[in-house]
Amino acid sequence: MLRWRSPCGSEAAARAAAEARIDAFWAAFAATTPRFEAAFRRHDALDFPTWMREHLDPIDERIMWEFGPGVRGGHRLVLTPESQRALRPLVEAMVARAPALAGWEIYPYRLAEDVEMTFNTVRARVGVELTGYEVCAAPGGHGRVDLFFWGPKRLLGKDQRAEAAFVATEALLGEEVLDHWIGAIEVEKGVDRVPLGELPGLVRPLIDARIAALPDRPHHLQSVDEGWFSYERKGPPIEQRRGDIIVGTTRAMPVIQALGSDAHFHSARFSRHGEVFAYLELATPGGPIGPGEPVGSFPDRLEAQDAIDALLVPAGLGCVIGGATGRRHAYIDLALADVASAWAHLQPFLSGKLPSATRLLFMDTDLSAEWLGLEAGTAGPRW
Repeated sequence: MLRWRSPCGSEAAARAAAEARIDAFWAAFAATTPRFEAAFRRHDALDFPTWMREHLDPIDERIMWEFGPGVRGGHRLVLTPESQRALRPLVEAMVARAPALAGWEIYPYRLAEDVEMTFNTVRARVGVELTGYEVCAAPGGHGRVDLFFWGPKRLLGKDQRAEAAFVATEALLGEEVLDHWIGAIEVEKGVDRVPLGELPGLVRPLIDARIAALPDRPHHLQSVDEGWFSYERKGPPIEQRRGDIIVGTTRAMPVIQALGSDAHFHSARFSRHGEVFAYLELATPGGPIGPGEPVGSFPDRLEAQDAIDALLVPAGLGCVIGGATGRRHAYIDLALADVASAWAHLQPFLSGKLPSATRLLFMDTDLSAEWLGLEAGTAGPRW
């Protein structure tokens, strides 16, 4: 998969080819807008699904689409990867290359809808009538908000009610809030329920409270002498990012706990200063690196972490928040205030000092297919 947030010269030809396919999509879309608009008025029999798949699949067949009314009038097109979150940078790059089209708005997330539209959406997609449904919200794990729905069963199965709750959440809050801030979506639970249309007014204060409770300083301005924890991962290695970790230390335990959970990770749930949480992944072909064992040209991982801190912290670019030992890799965890500038400092300094296959990876689920290699041609993640 190509990188869109962190491009590399070795991918220049492939990127140019992908951008040509994106531009071809937009050229075809612009030429077809009169037919789209006529079809919305039922004056044209254009087959929307066939047209969109024919023109989107050359870019990526996993990209989904949706038409609707524009926020400022006219029409809107939404392009979204839905659950394929690693495609988010590609979709954002597509939207950024969209031409300005009179009467059209282009978005990379499904937008929040009003109550009437939400009811219509759930009725059309799930076949459930939401009249009489109620909801409550509560702080959830890893900085998220959990939702609890109740509604008349109307001979519906639990799975259908759960799907209706999910679609209603996405429609009322918008896809971006759903992806980044919403945790559990349960049915037939909770107290202090309110009518479904009041859901946005329940969720926003909980998100604001979470943000307000975060540290008032970025990590590189916080004390490095307090709040350190050790952790251990039980069981055999698993084939997912950081799935080989054995033991680690951190001064940002909520970050590590969230990364190790099944929750989608979003940096803004753990810093209100625009920090991006990332990590250096160092290949250790000889097996786990124990205390005091060399890491590249450094006497051990702690020495490497201290050297990185000494480079980043004075420049205000970020800091080390921990590290871990794995069966195949060692890890150095980072909170970065400016990814591009931090890497411009780190890459020349660490080149030749750490294993050549070292790469900078990102904790955010939306960035899980992005990486920066210490050396040219460094391979991307396996997942």
